[in-house]
Amino acid sequence: MTVALLVVALSDVLVAALLVRVTAAAADGRLDRNGFAGIRTPATGASDAAWRAGHAAALPTARLVALVFGAGAALGVVLWLLGWPETGFWVAFAPNVLLLLMLWPLLRRANAAARAVSDGVH
Repeated sequence: MTVALLVVALSDVLVAALLVRVTAAAADGRLDRNGFAGIRTPATGASDAAWRAGHAAALPTARLVALVFGAGAALGVVLWLLGWPETGFWVAFAPNVLLLLMLWPLLRRANAAARAVSDGVH
């Protein structure tokens, strides 16, 4: 259980960092439209401006997701250190399940902002 907890906690931190870095890079133009990284929907892929606007709109939610992942990882490790490794594992794993729920508002914000740019609404 100890190895599993540490793997999950480390993956939480890596996913959180990657999510925020990629979203921020796309929002400020450091990451161009591509088929590999970023929020790739028809709306965000419509133009460079839509790509940037969609990612800028999604960035606050991405930061919140990262905070949840980081908190889950930290609390999981603390519980492990306090002698509750199984509880620590599930606490560290929980953000992975919550990510599925948190992606919905992230994608809605990104698509709405991208469509507004594509439609000429600012």
